[in-house]
Amino acid sequence: MIAADSAGLGDKLTGLPLTTGLFRLPTQRFSMPRIKVPAALAGSSGPETVEVTGTTLAEALADHAAEHGPELQQSVVEDGELREYINVFIDGTEAEGLSDELEDDSLIRVMPAASGGQSK
Repeated sequence: MIAADSAGLGDKLTGLPLTTGLFRLPTQRFSMPRIKVPAALAGSSGPETVEVTGTTLAEALADHAAEHGPELQQSVVEDGELREYINVFIDGTEAEGLSDELEDDSLIRVMPAASGGQSK
C-alpha cells in the first residue's frame, strides 16, 4: 500500500479512494464472461482462463468452441444438456442448464465430478 501525503494530494493525483490514509487499489473488473478450465479438460499443464462472448452458458461454450476447438464443449454437453459427471459453476453457483444467463463479468468454472472408491 502507498501512504497518502498529509495534504491529501495523492487522492487528487491518482483518483484512488483513501482508506485511513492509505490508497486502496481498485479491484479488477472484467467486461466479458470468462471460462476457467482445469488442466484435465484443457489438455494443458495447468488451468486455463479465457474470455468468451455470450449471454447464456450455451453461447459461451459455443464461442469457446469456435475459438479453441470443440473439445471442451463436447466434454460438457451431451444431447443438448449438461453432462451428468461434469460440474459447471457460474459465479460460484452450480449451473442448472445451458440456458443459464451470464453477466458481463461472470466466471464459469468447469470441473469433472469427483467420484470413485470401492463398494464393499
